[in-house]
Amino acid sequence: MSWSFFSLFLCCLAAITNMLLTPINPIPIVISTVVQQVLGFAFYGPFFGKYWLATMEKDKGSPRWMEESQFSLISVLGSEVIFSYARAHAIALILAAMKVDSPEAAALTAFYIFAGITLPQIVSDANWEARPALLPVIKSLRLGLVTLFICEICVLWPAY
Repeated sequence: MSWSFFSLFLCCLAAITNMLLTPINPIPIVISTVVQQVLGFAFYGPFFGKYWLATMEKDKGSPRWMEESQFSLISVLGSEVIFSYARAHAIALILAAMKVDSPEAAALTAFYIFAGITLPQIVSDANWEARPALLPVIKSLRLGLVTLFICEICVLWPAY
């Protein structure tokens, strides 16, 4: 087991423990998780799916890149749902800690989270991965909307 995997495992264990011990209203978190999956389906399906798939096939060097992956589609989608739930939960915690209580403040908080955390990571990844420029733009649009929707859902229907 590599150290990076072990560190990731410990961070996930700590986050899950915190989530289980903190009393919450799970309904907005679950709704936010579903919204993330729907937006992901829309972005990587009808909106940009053909471009994304063609680019990934070219990038991976094979039209069967997913089949040749070490992970099954079920495990990838399963982990996506788990991490979507974790993202929604973390954002709900941020909103509660900051006492955000209006849709306007939620939108501003979403902008800060996106501009300060998400976008720099996407740009950094894009710089290192040297993939076609439209892929990080698609990812940025999706994650910007995801962050906004989570913030609005969790303010309109508080989790804490």
